[in-house]
Amino acid sequence: MATRQWRENWPDSFFKTIFGSTLPLPIPGEDREAAISVHQLRAGHWGRSLQYLHRIGRHPSVACLQCPDKRCPAALCAVCREEADVPEHVLLRCPALAGARLRLTGSIYVDPSRLRDADLVAALEAGYLRHREPLGYGPP
Repeated sequence: MATRQWRENWPDSFFKTIFGSTLPLPIPGEDREAAISVHQLRAGHWGRSLQYLHRIGRHPSVACLQCPDKRCPAALCAVCREEADVPEHVLLRCPALAGARLRLTGSIYVDPSRLRDADLVAALEAGYLRHREPLGYGPP
């Protein structure tokens, strides 16, 4: 009863877009850090997102110490600089991952429901971090 009520009261979010009212399955074969990262990406609270870190005050810039604005220069994707590196951008739209999305799913345009696959999310995250690392944004 409580779980059903909790699911019905989930706010609209990227996570709800992916899973609806179902709970994600445990992530098989991944280490704890990778599993946490996959769940954070799906939930929209990814600890490696510059936008998320900026919003919570952990990635300030000279021009802006902390704000929720996704257009703030401190929140932009370190790889493409086109928009904030929110999970939707990293997993579905970042141009740097178009090749990886094509290779992994057969299309550069991935339906959000495909992100139920933890292996796909983990592979896209790993690809994004590989692109980001030479730019000086290694793991926090």
